Amino acid sequence: MKIDEGLFILFSASITSAARKQNKDMCLRSARLKEHEETNEIGINALNDDCLMHIMQYLPIVDRVRIERVSKRWQAISRDAWRGFKNLNFSNECWGFSTAKTLTKVDHVIIEKILKRCGKFLNLIWFSSDSNKKLNPNLLKNVAKFCPNVQHLDVWRICISPKSWKALCKSCNNLISFAASDCTDDELSLLFDNNKKLERLSVNNSEITGKCLRKLNCYSIESIMLVNCRNLKLDNFHVIRGFRNLKQLTLEEFYFQNVFAEDISSCYKSLKYLTLAYGYAESLHQIAKLINLRTLDLSNGPVDDELLVSIGVNCKLLKDVDITNCLQVTNTGLASIVSLPNLESLFVEDLNNVDDEVFRAMPTLRQLDCSGCTNMQDAGLIKLIERSENLEHVFLENCDYISNDLLEAAVKATKRRKNQVMLKLHVGDKNIRRLKASVISPFLPIFETIIDQSKRFYYTEHQSFVGSYPFVEVQKFTSP
Repeated sequence: MKIDEGLFILFSASITSAARKQNKDMCLRSARLKEHEETNEIGINALNDDCLMHIMQYLPIVDRVRIERVSKRWQAISRDAWRGFKNLNFSNECWGFSTAKTLTKVDHVIIEKILKRCGKFLNLIWFSSDSNKKLNPNLLKNVAKFCPNVQHLDVWRICISPKSWKALCKSCNNLISFAASDCTDDELSLLFDNNKKLERLSVNNSEITGKCLRKLNCYSIESIMLVNCRNLKLDNFHVIRGFRNLKQLTLEEFYFQNVFAEDISSCYKSLKYLTLAYGYAESLHQIAKLINLRTLDLSNGPVDDELLVSIGVNCKLLKDVDITNCLQVTNTGLASIVSLPNLESLFVEDLNNVDDEVFRAMPTLRQLDCSGCTNMQDAGLIKLIERSENLEHVFLENCDYISNDLLEAAVKATKRRKNQVMLKLHVGDKNIRRLKASVISPFLPIFETIIDQSKRFYYTEHQSFVGSYPFVEVQKFTSP
């Protein structure tokens, strides 16, 4: 037999096999439809398969599994409906248990059964939740087996076995974003070698030296987040100079020397979101060259007035700035940040060398956090509130010098606002008991707040009203 004839036979056989399978599926659907029409059913069973499938796509996981027991027809339709299931996470909204605590009972066996149904359709898998304690270190072997098309994988709260790493690197080669913890340079290098389209990387609590960064595709990588990776070596970090499309860089709990800031400043054309928190470097002055920055978090870092003045002069596009617990900062440096023309969020908690005199009209400002700034008084804050009509949140936890004068001025200022923007004052327990305005404004609620530093957000435990406003949770700015 000639080669061409053999290829023709193989091709014909594959077409015949596909046609038979398609005809079989059509016959099954036709039989189900005929049975459905003959029974003259009413209610939801009167709907055709496509309508039922559309409805089932809105159901959470628990209900999708339950309805498989209704009938063979519903089982077949429910299995088909998994095609529209793209995101698997550990939220109760996704699973649909009667109580959120039931999520803690989900183990690797249950996950495997779900992945068998929907794995090949999944685009995003997010296992970063406190409910993951029963998940097996070999869980990712099932992800690798059933989810070859996953693009976004977040497993940083899961301990991953070496066998799972190898299976993942071999089978999942379409990753765009990846987050993990407690991994090595070799494991990440293998992953990067097989995922050349990776754009976003997050690594937490790992002993990596940064050698794996050399395996990243310098043209595709856009975001790198390294948290509590204390063994990073400067020689390996130099590689970011070649990441011309890097938009976001996060380093928390780090130790570097001077050249480190020069490496970052080399990305001045693309870098927009920078976090250098809870770390040490002899100087950060080079980051003032990042003229395209939108978000800058330097909390608990080696920040001084000279650096902030340079940032205020050069980084005119900044919208969000966090200099929490930067103890060397005085009014000179803060005034430079306050002058930024597009500033929307400013966090200056626990700065004992600054006061309210630097504040002025800030028309774009939406959030201001002065919690723990013991020198803050009424005058400057009143000026700010009166002249900043877009201001929505002011945090004044442990600012003991504020008085009813600030509250009275805020009531008048919010009543004069033409944009209907409500101003929320967040104060501490002892302040909420002593502050009381003589006039009530529906645009000025007061909240007692607790600052959760471990999770880095603010939430309301109890609220007092100057007017009326429902429960509020205020998320601290995060980079996209």
